[in-house]
Amino acid sequence: QEEMEQTNSDLQKGNQQSASQKMQRNKQKLSNFKNKMQNLKQKMDEQNSKESIRQMQKAINDMLTLSKKQEDLFNRTSKTDPNSTNLPNLGREQMNQFEGLMRVADRLAELSERSFAVTPQMGNEIAEALQNMGDAIENFTDRKLGNITNSQKESLGNMNNAIGQMQQMLQAMQQSNGTCPNPG
Repeated sequence: QEEMEQTNSDLQKGNQQSASQKMQRNKQKLSNFKNKMQNLKQKMDEQNSKESIRQMQKAINDMLTLSKKQEDLFNRTSKTDPNSTNLPNLGREQMNQFEGLMRVADRLAELSERSFAVTPQMGNEIAEALQNMGDAIENFTDRKLGNITNSQKESLGNMNNAIGQMQQMLQAMQQSNGTCPNPG
């Protein structure tokens, strides 16, 4: 600020050489400031990208765990008699699976607000898995094992499709140094 005023004063006094030197110094300071801001933005982008990658990795790990539990639940439910006293316990497990998937879906929704890492297709698969789990839960009350296992199997397929899409996106993110490529 002070140097700009001195430059203006030199110009008014007709001291062109001094004013020119001060203008050059001001341009250099401005250029340095611009470079510092660009470097800061780049560092912030890298941090955000690393965080997006970390969150996607966590979501994939959580989805893999849920998928394994869903498969185990499906296998146990398939072998259960409709009149079994264990059926309500299996229904509670299905509810826990539903709640676990909801938590992952919520975290992915948060990630989608900061990054293009979460595609609409991933969201659709997870929504379908939740819908199928919900259908299974409803059928537990009526002890409709055929409907339960069909819904469980469908939800498992939806989850595995979402996991595959998430793994592809993670790989693309890592290859592009954390920036999310355009999936379309």
